[in-house]
Amino acid sequence: FQWPLVGETELAIEIAASQSWASQKGGSTTETVSVEARPTVPPHSSLPVRVALYKSNISYPYEFKAEVNYDLTMKGFLRWGGNAWYTHPENRPTWEHTFAVGPFRDKASSIRYQWDKRYIPGEVKWWDW
Repeated sequence: FQWPLVGETELAIEIAASQSWASQKGGSTTETVSVEARPTVPPHSSLPVRVALYKSNISYPYEFKAEVNYDLTMKGFLRWGGNAWYTHPENRPTWEHTFAVGPFRDKASSIRYQWDKRYIPGEVKWWDW
């Protein structure tokens, strides 16, 4: 979809073929209950009959842990000077960079790594934090 004054946004979600998932089973069961009684009722009289039904609801608490990771690719032009690329090019290039959000993949795509090492000269060769 298009963001006003920003550009286009794309979203793609992929689940790897080697991903294993636990099995799950759900549904409902129905049980028919039949109660039979043969009371003797005298003519021209009544006999009260009571049938009691009880409903039960049972739940099993559970929890799970999900490790989510995705790539965030940003593409656009850098301003003429004073931009965030570490060499600060002044020819206003169009630049594309992918950040990995989640577990560490490599130095170039790890925002956390680049931020933690931002003051070490020559270590971060991507963005000028």
